[in-house]
Amino acid sequence: MSSIAIFTLFASMGTDAYSTADFLTPPDWFAHGLGNSGGVGKGGSIEPINVIISAQSQINPIKALTSFSSFTTCFDWISTLQANVNPGQTTRVNQSVGLRDGGCIQWALGGNHLRAWPQTLPDGNTAYFIAASTESPCISDGGNSAPPFVPNWHCIDADGFNEGRDQLTDDFTSVSLKYPFVLGIQKVQLYPSGVGTDAGKGSTIDHIPYDGKVNILTLTMSNCPQNLKRSGEC
Repeated sequence: MSSIAIFTLFASMGTDAYSTADFLTPPDWFAHGLGNSGGVGKGGSIEPINVIISAQSQINPIKALTSFSSFTTCFDWISTLQANVNPGQTTRVNQSVGLRDGGCIQWALGGNHLRAWPQTLPDGNTAYFIAASTESPCISDGGNSAPPFVPNWHCIDADGFNEGRDQLTDDFTSVSLKYPFVLGIQKVQLYPSGVGTDAGKGSTIDHIPYDGKVNILTLTMSNCPQNLKRSGEC
């Protein structure tokens, strides 16, 4: 394979080029806060699912991202959100992975971060549903007392949901040139636009807009047999 990956734009918003081989429609398009922290994790807060890694991908997207970009777990210092992405599932579950762009530096200074939940399809392949957003350190009581003038939580940036989605897509584009793999991208309107719900007094996650568009990414290898679709087989 060439040392430069092929970048493919499959479709733009409104073109249904994806199928049930990529993912199945989840019961809920949002991740929900548990109240385990102020700001982002405040109970009642929501974050939209805005990136999907297609189940037709042929490599492990989390491994690729952590191996060839600055995304790391930073000792799992990320608040827990819960989502329900598997059809027939009736309860929400914690994210299976949380990553920060820049690792612990992002934790201290802000930037992009993500949480991901796997969806297992009937054929055994796995799609990943991701809530990505940019954030900044902030002073937020999250319903509790907070010291004045001392950043003590992370708050979503003014357009942080949409920015996080598009920045993460740019990161996968950069990773595709290093791995390398073929990256397919679709931006599709999958649910109505809206704003985040009230996360509590002092939290700037309140009323952050999201446009309802989801970037669907497919990571494939040009030298991998087409019948091998499960992540990690190539």
